[in-house]
Amino acid sequence: LPRCHACVADGEVIGATGRIGSALLRAGGGRLIAVATHTPMHVEDTSRDATLPALRSSPVPSRPIYVATPASALPGILSRVPTDRLSDVVLLSNGMVRETAAAACGEAAAASLTVAVLYFGVAQRGGPAIRR
Repeated sequence: LPRCHACVADGEVIGATGRIGSALLRAGGGRLIAVATHTPMHVEDTSRDATLPALRSSPVPSRPIYVATPASALPGILSRVPTDRLSDVVLLSNGMVRETAAAACGEAAAASLTVAVLYFGVAQRGGPAIRR
């Protein structure tokens, strides 16, 4: 029987169309899926009712949700991640974002997030990772 891609994926990527997110998707070799947000994440409507559909209906909870977006987009994104999936979130950042996360989802939830400070860059979308 054919298996759905979402059922065998090793993780999900929010921000997959940006430089870092798209590099992460390529590095995942087909084992990561892009989460379609359908709406800009810096909009004012950040109610939990606007949960990201792909995360809410995820057939495999407890797999990483990689967030590769600017820190300014975090409040809108985190408010749309189901509360039972917040501990799956991995913030890919170039700085200190836990304070921004705490303001968006509370201190306790922010403490459960994984934060990865990246030591590489991607000069242009679709380009290779640059490590110095």
